[in-house]
Order: sequence, then structure tokens, then C-alpha cells
Amino acid sequence: MALSCFEYYPKKPLKNLDSISIHCPDNYLPARQWIAGIIADRLSNNYLLVPEKRTNWEIRIGDIFSLSFPDILIPKLHQIPTLKLSSVSTFESGIKGYAPLPVIDGENLAQTLTHENSTNEIIKADVFGMSFWALSCWEEIYGNPKYDSHDRFVASSSYTQANCIHDRPWVDEWINFIREKIAKRIPSFKLTPQHARVNLSHDVDHPSRFAFCPTLVFLKRLLGDLFLYKKFNSLIKAPLSRFTSQNAISEVDRWNTFEWLMDKSEEHGLVSTFNFQIGDSTHPKDAYYQINDPPLRELIKKIHDRGHQVGFHPSYNASINRKIFKGEAKSFFTLCGELNIDQEEWGGRMHYLRFRSPGTFHLWESSGFTFDGSMGFADTPGFRSGTCFEYAAYDPTRKQQLGLKIRPLVVMDCSAFPHNPSEREKEKALNELQELKMRCLTVGGTFSLLWHNNYFLNEEVENAYLSLIR
Repeated sequence: MALSCFEYYPKKPLKNLDSISIHCPDNYLPARQWIAGIIADRLSNNYLLVPEKRTNWEIRIGDIFSLSFPDILIPKLHQIPTLKLSSVSTFESGIKGYAPLPVIDGENLAQTLTHENSTNEIIKADVFGMSFWALSCWEEIYGNPKYDSHDRFVASSSYTQANCIHDRPWVDEWINFIREKIAKRIPSFKLTPQHARVNLSHDVDHPSRFAFCPTLVFLKRLLGDLFLYKKFNSLIKAPLSRFTSQNAISEVDRWNTFEWLMDKSEEHGLVSTFNFQIGDSTHPKDAYYQINDPPLRELIKKIHDRGHQVGFHPSYNASINRKIFKGEAKSFFTLCGELNIDQEEWGGRMHYLRFRSPGTFHLWESSGFTFDGSMGFADTPGFRSGTCFEYAAYDPTRKQQLGLKIRPLVVMDCSAFPHNPSEREKEKALNELQELKMRCLTVGGTFSLLWHNNYFLNEEVENAYLSLIR
């Protein structure tokens, strides 16, 4: 357990090589406390934050070794709206398998990134400030963000994509750079263990192709099967699925992939999370099903009984309407209580990835949830906040850390595999996703993959999914 963030370091330096102290300037303390805690947790299970009169950051391990960093960005960030970020520079890290590390707003950087002596190493990049800027989504709150037709932050307008680092967990790379420095200087130091893993989630927008939907939608989908996809057996399967799904979703419905998804997760020792809408909305982008329909209750209970997780998927307008979000959350928890579903963690993901930081995070926290998995780009795979590690949410507008965890989303199926891609496009997409997965595993983080139950367009896409979850 981390020690109190504002407990001061003893006058005599500790010699315990299982703990660290982080010394920082004594201004903007809520911001410093939050980001120091995130970085410190990745280094040691025990740490102290020591605010004091100083102009830089310093990580100390007893009186044996220290790492120093400039303090550039956090003071600048509080000069909004006058903040101007420079272009990203890159410097060789010396860590095998890593690309040159990005430096935002580096001051007077020479060719070498570090300067060292027997007990101290000076890192010329503001790792704490850069990490704070990225993880707090500062650009989306105080910058000039651009939004698409669904009111989502557009990756192509982001500072990280403009500087070609949106496809890297660059915050994690910097933290691992620090870990490497500590391990090299003090091999006996017990760094916080890191466990690379794959996280699977499935947003259930359409549990069935032919059941639950209005008659006109049913006919449109049937005609699409016949004339676009040449699936002539839908003439039989469509009405069979529609009229036999009163108690359980028909097995002949090709969007009913739930058993298969759970089977494949279990084969690889993974737990899947299935996020469900409440179904009370009439918005055309929302689900057609009702969460209390017997087939949906049966499905949710089965997911839980098999050891997988049930999550919440707020409706399209819930991100901008507190009343809608709260009402749907209450209905979700009521249903789970009726089905005797008890989980250590409760969370989900916003529909269409529609959210605004930090307001949407407050909705999740105040509604009784412990995590949100919406932190991803809707228009491209990548690392929206520069990390593939779960971390505590922070509200820069209130200078407040929240009790909610952010689970970054790296890949969403429809942003990676468009409908009817060419062979070259499919191969390129899969290679890019495998590279993203490898970057997550290299830093010891989580490759988070969202794959809708109905997005298995063909056998090749299915095989791509299977290759990514191995």
C-alpha cells in the first residue's frame, strides 16, 4: 500500500530499498499528488510524496540513488489559455525494443537525454508533466478539440496524432525507462510487478440480427442478406430466429455469438465483459432490445454463471443527460440484483464512445461504478491518453482525483476493420493491430480489445479476432 501522499520524508534518509520518495515543488499540489501517485505505483508498493521549495522533480531511493526531472509543463498548463506546446522531439532511450522516446516541450535538450554521476541521474525530459498532460486529457478540456457528428473527440485533430505518437503507449514507455534506470543502478530494488495481458470486452448493441428489431428493420436486414451478402439461407433463418427468440436468442441467428465468444475466451484463460444497454431509448442509434426481455435476462445470467462480467452500456444521449444516465444505471443495477449478479468491479463503456472528460466520469462514479472503458479513439486504434494501464480518473477543472478507474481502450473492431475491405486493407489492418498488441505487452500493460458480438463480417475477420486474443 502506498503511504500518505503528504507525509513528509524523515530528516534522516530512509535506507529501505523497497520504497521510494518523490520530491516535487510545493505548488499545484492536487495535480502533483495525482500524477506522482500513478507513476509511483508503477515503481514501488511504498512511496512518499514530499512537496518542498524546489524547481524540479526528484525520485529518491534512500540515500543511494536519485533521478531528477525538470518541472516544465504543470506550471505552464495553469497558464491557460496562453499555453503553446512545441513540437515533439525524440531521443534514444537505450532500452531494447523501444522507439526513440517523445519529449513534449523539452527545454535546452542536448543530444544526450541524461546526465549522470555516481549517485544521481538527471533526465532532461519532464516525465511527470508530460504524463499529467496526457492522462488528464488536458487537450480535450482546455485545447481546441474538434468533434465529429456524434460529438466525439477526433483523433486526427489531436496533438499526439499530429506528432505521430498516438499509436504508442508513450507514457508507459517513459515509466519503463525510469524502471530500467532504477533496476540498472539498484538490481536488488523490488519494482512493482507488471503483468502483460489481454482484456476483452463486447458492447451488445445488437444481440440478434432478426429478433427484437422493428418490422421494417427486419425486412431491410433480410433483403440485405439476400442481395448484398448472398446469404439465401436467411429466408429460413430470419423468421426462425425472429419467432423462436421468446425465451432465448435463437442459435441459428448469426449475431448470437455469445457462447462462441465465451468459449474462445476460456480457451485462452481470459474473462470477457459484455456491456448491455437498458433499451428504454427511442433514439435510432440505440438498441432495439429491452433489458428485461426474457431472452436478454437469460443471456445475462448465463454470462455471469460462466464466470464472465456484465457491464453497463449507456444509451446514445446518456453522455449529455445526467437524468438519462442515472435512470439507466439504476435499472441496470436493479436487474443485476434480481439475477443475483454480484461482481467485485462494476463498469462499462459509453455507446458510440460518446463522452466528455471529466463530466462523464463524474456520472460513472456518482452512479456507483468503479471503472469506465470508454477512453479510446472512435476513428482509429491507438492510445488516447498515452497509456495501456488502468489509472485513477482526475478532474482538472475541480483539481480533484476521482474514485473511478479509467481502463484505456486500444482497439475497437469497426475502427480497425471497415466493411468490405480489400485483401491489402485487411492484411495491413491486422499487422497494425498486432503491432499495437506487441507494444502493450512490451511495456507490461493491457491490450484492451472491443469486439462487438455482431462484428464477425466473414471468416477472415473471425480469424483476425482469434489471432489477437492469443
